[in-house]
Amino acid sequence: MAHNEQVFTPQYIVDSMLDDIDYCDDNIRKKHIIDNSCGNGNFLIRIIERYINVCIEDNLSEDEIIDELKTYIHGIEINYSVYEEALSRVHNYMKKRGFKNYCFDLDIRCGDTLFINDYDNKMDYVVGNPPYCRIHDLNDEQRNRVKEFKFAQGGMTDLYLVFFEISINMLNKYGKLAYITPNSWMTSKAGTNFRKWIKDTNKLHAVIQLGHKKIFNEATTFNNITIIDNKKNSNNIYYKYSVEEEYNMYRLDKCFINDAFYLGNFIELKQLKEIIENKTKEQKVFVKNGFATLNDKLFIFNENDDENNIIDNNIIDIYKASTGKTYKGIYPFDKNGKPLKFTDFNKQVQEALIKRARILKTDITNNIWFIYGRYQGIKDMSKYRIAVNNLINNEENSVKIKLLKPGDGIFSGFYITFDNDDELLSEYDRIVSLLKSKTFRKYISLLGKYKNGGYFTFSSKDLQIYLNYNL
Repeated sequence: MAHNEQVFTPQYIVDSMLDDIDYCDDNIRKKHIIDNSCGNGNFLIRIIERYINVCIEDNLSEDEIIDELKTYIHGIEINYSVYEEALSRVHNYMKKRGFKNYCFDLDIRCGDTLFINDYDNKMDYVVGNPPYCRIHDLNDEQRNRVKEFKFAQGGMTDLYLVFFEISINMLNKYGKLAYITPNSWMTSKAGTNFRKWIKDTNKLHAVIQLGHKKIFNEATTFNNITIIDNKKNSNNIYYKYSVEEEYNMYRLDKCFINDAFYLGNFIELKQLKEIIENKTKEQKVFVKNGFATLNDKLFIFNENDDENNIIDNNIIDIYKASTGKTYKGIYPFDKNGKPLKFTDFNKQVQEALIKRARILKTDITNNIWFIYGRYQGIKDMSKYRIAVNNLINNEENSVKIKLLKPGDGIFSGFYITFDNDDELLSEYDRIVSLLKSKTFRKYISLLGKYKNGGYFTFSSKDLQIYLNYNL
């Protein structure tokens, strides 16, 4: 639990976070600081280093420095082996700095932060990289404890949200918090109560949206750094998109759109708000998911498969929106979208299904093994549709669009449809222009749903809102 798979924070991020809460120079001595999920000590080592340097400048003796380190620097780590590693690293660092009288008794404890409250209201600074794991990964005692926290009251809670609440409780009235976490708190249902706290208190000082930059190579999350200042009570927010940039400033209340939290300048967020909060009652455009066969290799043929030679009404063109390629595949429904019986297929299709099922070791004892796992995308097969991929980057050619004729299938992406074909065909060129525009790519980037390789994803609802706003 301590750090899901023990992912530790790079040194340059640690230094940036300490700088952002002003843990430097005259702000260090006799100020309490804690990393309450300290891992192997990356934050602690830099904290100790900074503290010692200031003490030396102030001409403190070795014993005086050690006494202050014992009093003002704190850490908690749940994993005993990692805790021991942190102790060893601190010990080695102190020896390296020449502290001959040092013996390890700093306030670094092995324990579960969920159940430790004796630091509450006492800390001048809280920093760290809290654990990222869902509550179903915890034991029963931990899950019951998590349920007591306000920030855990909604959605599938990630433990880092609970650590935000724990750390805020640790701060004194002038305290500052810096956490590097997944950026999901900005828009997820689970982050609702944390966002409400931000909106109600005005304590959020800054956010560094790290975007596509992979801070932790082992992790699959995309991160931001959140800075909270307990003495702040203003509507200003500072933001940037890397630790190296200069901060931009904007109004905190303007970052909230439909109870989600977004970053951008006045023009960007004003436009985003207009799109998301569009009150037009008439929905001209509908965006839906393509096929979900749940077994694509059974139903969809590769380019060189022998099955491509089969000619039958149940062999159709199926477009893969994510790649822009069209394949042949088996469509196991009649013209009304009703699932077929196996005996409804001709002999060649039956043989193809059985052959492919054997190769894939598909269980054919199930009486619907030859039907798609879900029926989405079936009822609109008789209509014209516009296919589009849902993973794009900032390049125009990353948006792949295709007009689907009645009877064509689509998977791995979305399709756009209207109530009638004539309206869709009349709006086709305009939709293509909208989807190929810089404005669309900016809209998607502002939603902040980052993916590997510099890509963004978006939902069918995100696209439907955008199209209805513009059409």
